[in-house]
Amino acid sequence: MNRVSKILFVSATSVVLGGGIARADEPEPAQPEVGEAADAAVGVDSWPLAAIARPLTAAKGMLEVTPMATFGHASVGDTSVDSEGATLAVRYGISSRLELGAAYTGITFNPESNFKGALTAGLGYSAIRGALGGVLDVAPKAAVVYDFAGETAEIRAGADVHYKLSPRLYLGTPTNVPGLGVTVKGPDVMGTSVNPIVFAVPFAVGLQATPALQLQASTILANFSIKDSATTYVSDITPLTIDAIYALGHKMDIRVDLGTFDLQHAGDLLTIAAGINVRM
Repeated sequence: MNRVSKILFVSATSVVLGGGIARADEPEPAQPEVGEAADAAVGVDSWPLAAIARPLTAAKGMLEVTPMATFGHASVGDTSVDSEGATLAVRYGISSRLELGAAYTGITFNPESNFKGALTAGLGYSAIRGALGGVLDVAPKAAVVYDFAGETAEIRAGADVHYKLSPRLYLGTPTNVPGLGVTVKGPDVMGTSVNPIVFAVPFAVGLQATPALQLQASTILANFSIKDSATTYVSDITPLTIDAIYALGHKMDIRVDLGTFDLQHAGDLLTIAAGINVRM
């Protein structure tokens, strides 16, 4: 195991073991029934408090709105820049398995105001719910992204995957992190349009530390170039994101996300996002 992999492993393991030991005396999160009937029975008033027990797509008729404030710190050499901005995401359950999602990201207030962000719209489908004895959930997702600032467009596709090792711990992929990215309208580079196609391998480990608090550590293990890009591995660039969700009730969560573009140079780019999930 190389040095970078050790750092990543220790970071994720610290989150998992630290939370698990500190909350070892608390009851296990309740595990819901699985299957089509169980999915249909879950609604906004019965949405599980434990995030690990939630379906990977919104319940039928449920609207979830997620406003987030964002903070960033970037440094190059002796120069550093701090920024503040905002994002907004929504999702709606068309059925007990199919959801419509949308997000607007990239709004900045500082160092200068700019509302030209990126608009994402797509669908998610809960294809597998509670397979292998109730431990495996899989929800394929696809979306179109248009960046108003760069005037670029991209198709993204992937799957949210949770494999529960226990009622508290899962392995899989982070939510809404695509595997395949296909640029259909790329930026112009010296008069030539560049349209990268990349296949990424995201990975996440999650811990239900208490019945209300879930922690997740995630990274990208590899980015494989299919066209107009470069293949990289986690040993080259080591992104790391720590997400925390605390349920205030069936209809609201507090969210905090901490991230770095490259753990090997963590001080060069740090991001923090904080906000809420509101369900109605």
